[in-house]
Amino acid sequence: MFHPSAELRFVNAQVGHGVFATRRIPRGTIVWVRCALDIELTPEAVVALGPAYQRIVPHYGYPEANGHWIICWDNGRYLSHSCEPTCLKPGFDLQIALRDIEQGEQFTYDYGALNPDPADEPFRCLCGAPGCRGRVTAEDAERLAPDWDARLAAAFPDVLGVEQPLWPFVRDPAAVEACARGERPLPSCRLHFRPPAQSRCSSSMP
Repeated sequence: MFHPSAELRFVNAQVGHGVFATRRIPRGTIVWVRCALDIELTPEAVVALGPAYQRIVPHYGYPEANGHWIICWDNGRYLSHSCEPTCLKPGFDLQIALRDIEQGEQFTYDYGALNPDPADEPFRCLCGAPGCRGRVTAEDAERLAPDWDARLAAAFPDVLGVEQPLWPFVRDPAAVEACARGERPLPSCRLHFRPPAQSRCSSSMP
């Protein structure tokens, strides 16, 4: 479930649609939570859907560490990539704002953290960020994970100090609170990474 202060807008013909803030979103705000309305499909279920669906699932969904595909039911499936993302996901099923996101600014994520398939062509990046790396590959995750974890750890204490409309949908609020208070380490984003040998091709998808 995506933050209610967001709207879908057309960006351009190359990017398509993106998700934009309708008001200022402070650092530490939970902007997305995996909820009961999101669809989860096993690799076998995707194969059983047939070729037409197999082309759609990777476009709108992402694979988790267990190989299951998650398809967001709302605007979350339109989140655009950026090499300087505004949001990231720690080892919980939620994303937080890494910095203040201004009204009219786009919510972005780093697709390198979404388990790109090593068998696929690298994703060409059009984000235009100063640190744009030009393409997104399956190798990005482990290389960039320490930086992602550091940025998440810096922003996570703010979780308890800002308005959280999505809090009722957080799966383990006690653990999230404990990490925000510094009572336990924040779980690494690596918890969402698939093992290197696991790929979309292994599920017989084209």
